[in-house]
This record gives sequence, structure tokens and C-alpha cells, in this order.
Amino acid sequence: ICLLGNFQNEKPTAEAMKSLEEMIKCSVNKGQISENYTLAGHRDLGNTECPGTNLYNIIKEWPHFIKTN
Repeated sequence: ICLLGNFQNEKPTAEAMKSLEEMIKCSVNKGQISENYTLAGHRDLGNTECPGTNLYNIIKEWPHFIKTN
């Protein structure tokens, strides 16, 4: 899953975040994503600033977030 933008410099819009949350919820309801899914930022898996500090600071507060490094 990705959002387009430079979230190192800008904050994601409320609309983008709502769409992201709704897409995850819909995917869980359809069985496309496990109810016990984990969420991580790209930076937790490799040497990158992605998804940008502004977006990362939001998703790290979500209940399924798991920091992997």
C-alpha cells in the first residue's frame, strides 16, 4: 500500500488518511488482509526515509503497527 507525496516535507491530507484506513478495513472485511495484519513503514525494512516522517508519525500510532528494526 502506498500514498503518493513527499511526506518528509508535507503532511498527508485527512482525505488520504481516511481512504487508507477505509481501504485496509475493506480489505480485512473481504479476507484480502488478515485480521491480525501488521503494519510497518518502508524505513523499518530497509535503508530509506520512506514513508516520510510526517506519515510515519501517524501510522506508528495505529494499533497494528510494529517497528521491525
